[in-house]
Amino acid sequence: MTMQIFYFYDPQTGHYFERLSDYLAYTEGTPDWHYLCGETGIIFEHLEDFTAWVLND
Repeated sequence: MTMQIFYFYDPQTGHYFERLSDYLAYTEGTPDWHYLCGETGIIFEHLEDFTAWVLND
């Protein structure tokens, strides 16, 4: 299993953020929770899905 990095992703604009605080500031506290896998570019709607994908990789 390789280390996968995820980013907080805003599907409305396509912007992504490394830090949660930056993501929350950008979305003005109302995020549309999505996660972007840094290695593959795959977007996940739920962090649990990202985690399961990484564990099954």
